[in-house]
Amino acid sequence: MKYLSSRQIVLNHLGFTFIEILVSIVIIAIGLLGLTKLQITSLRYNQNAYQRSIATQLAYDLSNRMRANKQGVELGFYNLPTAQQHTACLTSAGCTPAEMARHDVYEWLSDSSPTSVVNQLPNASATVCMDSTPVDGDPEDPVCDGLGSQYAIKIWWSDDDGATTFRFVTSVQI
Repeated sequence: MKYLSSRQIVLNHLGFTFIEILVSIVIIAIGLLGLTKLQITSLRYNQNAYQRSIATQLAYDLSNRMRANKQGVELGFYNLPTAQQHTACLTSAGCTPAEMARHDVYEWLSDSSPTSVVNQLPNASATVCMDSTPVDGDPEDPVCDGLGSQYAIKIWWSDDDGATTFRFVTSVQI
């Protein structure tokens, strides 16, 4: 029987311990990579939820403007209106319901308004129209059929790299 010296026993244990440490480091590194992926995914979903909240508030903003101009809604002036600034709408003299509808959409979509669709969401576009099937269309072709009694407020935006397009649609009947 061969006896090992204490020095050989220590050296054998040191080598074994070093391998255990290396394996532990690899396992911890893999776990940290998984946690990093989880954190990145969580941030992406939080950003998406935040942008969806902004789109909801923007749609409510326009629907409240429409409620304030009930005559303009009843006469159909919010059905695919042309965005046009009318400064008279901001004075005590006022403006016509048609001018108010165009001015509302101008403020809602304008680059000059910090609270507009294009300044609140990345790569955004939006429209308001009469539509019996509001959940169709895309930013290039909103597909508004002009039918029905409800207005559809449609907002599209994409993430910062433009890879994914998101849509928020709400229907308003005033």
